[in-house]
Amino acid sequence: MSDLPILILGGSYAGLMAASRLRKQVPQARIVLIDSQAYIQQRIRWQIGRHN
Repeated sequence: MSDLPILILGGSYAGLMAASRLRKQVPQARIVLIDSQAYIQQRIRWQIGRHN
């Protein structure tokens, strides 16, 4: 499973969180995130420890 390709369409908060979680769970995977924008323009707040 070393070349497992994963494609995520959409770089919104959900897409970024999916990529982040997949990287932690499957570190050997090739993760590609595609979005219509060249940069992230949304403000994202990371809430650590709130959903335990």
